[in-house]
Amino acid sequence: MIGHHLNLLSRCLEILSQKYDNIILIGDFNAETNETEMSTFCEMFNLTNLVKQLTCYKSLKNPSLIDLILTNSSRCFMNTNVVET
Repeated sequence: MIGHHLNLLSRCLEILSQKYDNIILIGDFNAETNETEMSTFCEMFNLTNLVKQLTCYKSLKNPSLIDLILTNSSRCFMNTNVVET
């Protein structure tokens, strides 16, 4: 499922990266960066996830990090924090 969305996003980023140097993508990707498709996508555009804490607790036994802030300019950011809602 995420593969289709990442494919569409990749097409957009290919166009936008010709015009802009810095990329930041923020959202609920419903996939962790260690999953194969997300990992490949991040490598393709040199993206790093700024969020380091778990963000999804639908399962208390197996929380996940699926809400991501991806950027190719991680050195431009100092801190990120997760807020419980």
